[in-house]
Amino acid sequence: AKGPVVRNTWTITPLPHDDDEFWASKGEQDIIHYGQKVRITLNTAITAKDTQKPLQLTSEMLTPSCHSKASQQQEVAVADHGTYQLAWEFLYANPEFRFEMEGQPVKANSVVVLSHCATGQYLASHKKTVLNDFGSEHEVFANKLYSIQGKNNEVRPEAPFNHWVVVTGIHDK
Repeated sequence: AKGPVVRNTWTITPLPHDDDEFWASKGEQDIIHYGQKVRITLNTAITAKDTQKPLQLTSEMLTPSCHSKASQQQEVAVADHGTYQLAWEFLYANPEFRFEMEGQPVKANSVVVLSHCATGQYLASHKKTVLNDFGSEHEVFANKLYSIQGKNNEVRPEAPFNHWVVVTGIHDK
């Protein structure tokens, strides 16, 4: 889709943490920060009317029987249950400055990396497509994809397949 539609709009909510009082004292309790654990919830307009549970982005460890359809990587889906499988973390896109950016606010329209907290794999997508009810779409999965192989423990930047942009919108109540 070229613009926002119900199935590609999400709500990002911080998970409760000991730092909550600190962010509230700075007036930043509603701001997502790098390194903060979050849940990513699918637009509730797409959730089945007979359920009250929201669908959230989730992933599980890659196994021979649990993997993404096209790329055979760690599967990413939505679910209405789970605990730590629903937790994701925003990381600064440039690994050379990732440590320094931890705790800084995530700015709208900036490139980020989303790390799955339970497995440490990064949210990814590439040009492999899957067919679904909406036609042919790029597959989304979890895997750390690197653009260059580092030598001698050099920092290896993630490939663009691991880069995402958080676009904000107006929330109608």
